[in-house]
Amino acid sequence: MINIVKGKGLFIFSDPGGAKPVLSFIYNKKIKNYKIISDRKYNFFNDFNLKVENYNIKSNNELFKAYKPDYVFTGTSYTSKIELKFISKAKDLNIKTYTFIDHYSRYKDRFKFNGVYIFPDVIFLTDNKAKKIAYKAGLNLYSKIFISGNFFHEYLNKWKPKISKKIFFSSFKINNNQKIILFAPDPLSNIDGKKVLLFDETDVWIDLSKAINKISLTSNPLLIIKFHPNQNINYLKRIVKEFPVKKYLFVNSTNTNELIYYSNIVVGIYSSLLIEAEKLKKNILRHIPNPKIDDYLDHLKKGKISNTVNELANNLKLFI
Repeated sequence: MINIVKGKGLFIFSDPGGAKPVLSFIYNKKIKNYKIISDRKYNFFNDFNLKVENYNIKSNNELFKAYKPDYVFTGTSYTSKIELKFISKAKDLNIKTYTFIDHYSRYKDRFKFNGVYIFPDVIFLTDNKAKKIAYKAGLNLYSKIFISGNFFHEYLNKWKPKISKKIFFSSFKINNNQKIILFAPDPLSNIDGKKVLLFDETDVWIDLSKAINKISLTSNPLLIIKFHPNQNINYLKRIVKEFPVKKYLFVNSTNTNELIYYSNIVVGIYSSLLIEAEKLKKNILRHIPNPKIDDYLDHLKKGKISNTVNELANNLKLFI
């Protein structure tokens, strides 16, 4: 289906949503002739046992000269433009370029750098909805569009935890029998969520805390707040402390797959992590305080959706 693995591949990513599928592509295809560059580090690099080199802006030109890649394959990011820099350089050298888009929002903006749009030769997308969004944004006028599925989801279908639940939670000093609700919100504040969507991750937390405190749960669950790598941590922490629940824990850096796998419920909004949780057969709750906005994941029919505190409380009671 995707016959691009011949020759030397140069793989570039920054944000985690692009990093995981790109690494999965290399892993799933058993690509041997590769070089991976990123300007960020994540714990999940260890899952793939692939060497990821740190990006050095000064060595960009030298890298192309020394490595001489046959193709460049990137993710997309909104916190970094590293992918676009490599796509631009590759196109100058007539090197084939491929990009995978991992979600359903801001498609054209992903390719804008210093006021100029930089499009790859080929764009891979997850499904038909993504293709419709890409065509609506006009990406097909600049790049060939293909539906590939999500390479990371393909990887997750075969993934198994490397350590036991007891050992994993012992690092957080959590009892092995503790019921866990994992809260994994999108950092909507980064895109001015309160103005654009009329809510952001803090509003979702406020509703979640009210729902937890509203219902009587004999199991007394622990809420683990998993920060997105792009999250303004202090912004969310302030609201969590202002609207607390009885038991909660902040987690910034850990093995996300195992955190999902050993949780009882995963609560979020639109995050790709919710789709990953479904692949790992978890109970998923999605809370969207403004039901009038476009739901990026509606076509996937993942999890139980709530718009109010009462609806969220009722959904929680189904699984705890």
